[in-house]
Amino acid sequence: MMQKMQPSILVVEDEPAQREVLAYNLANEGFRVIKAGMETKHCF
Repeated sequence: MMQKMQPSILVVEDEPAQREVLAYNLANEGFRVIKAGMETKHCF
């Protein structure tokens, strides 16, 4: 039986509180959440 892939989403938000709320809500909807903000800007 083939497993259904969990969809992924990248949340980019400078405000940590907003980023966490978005990530929390998206995770509750079944998304695998990857978060990025100003502290990760050197990665791009």
